[in-house]
Amino acid sequence: QSYGILVQRMGTTGTLDVLINAPDPSEQEEFSDFLNRLRELQQAIHREPGVAGTVSVVDLLDFMQGTRKERGRSMDWFLAAYLQRLSPTQKLQLAEMSSPTLIAPFWNSEHRVMRGIVQTGTVQTEAKHDLIESIETVAQNRFPSARAAGAEVLLSDLVQNLLAGQWITFSLAVMAIVLMLTVAFRDWRLGLIALIPNAAP
Repeated sequence: QSYGILVQRMGTTGTLDVLINAPDPSEQEEFSDFLNRLRELQQAIHREPGVAGTVSVVDLLDFMQGTRKERGRSMDWFLAAYLQRLSPTQKLQLAEMSSPTLIAPFWNSEHRVMRGIVQTGTVQTEAKHDLIESIETVAQNRFPSARAAGAEVLLSDLVQNLLAGQWITFSLAVMAIVLMLTVAFRDWRLGLIALIPNAAP
């Protein structure tokens, strides 16, 4: 409830990560196909109710090429034409060399893991848990290695586990009260009747 109030009053949005194992960039054809499928995955996730937006290294590569054309200067046109001739793998390598801090959050070349960021809208905790599962399912349909991660996933799991723990504790307490009242009254029926005023608080 507190989290819901925070979301409603402040209009906050959450982000979660989708981590995907990527092929070796040296296999240019396979890696290019991977990036194309990553673009398709982003479009599929964006269609999910509750998703506000997605961003990945694909968007950065598109931005790197697209903004050059829009600037209109001859050098920018030359660079845009040059970038258009490069394969997606070569564009990524060029981006890593020119802006390593921009690419690093989305592409871990050492472990070959691609990271997509999904921005979620203002949804309640229970709905967010379902949304995370839905996003993970959509991602795993295209990439079996895909998994959801991040603070939003941790928060959702924490709330779910907290609620489950409270129900388990309540059930154990009720059973213990019934047992004690049955022993006290020496009749399980009286124990159940006496449970009503004891379990309510």
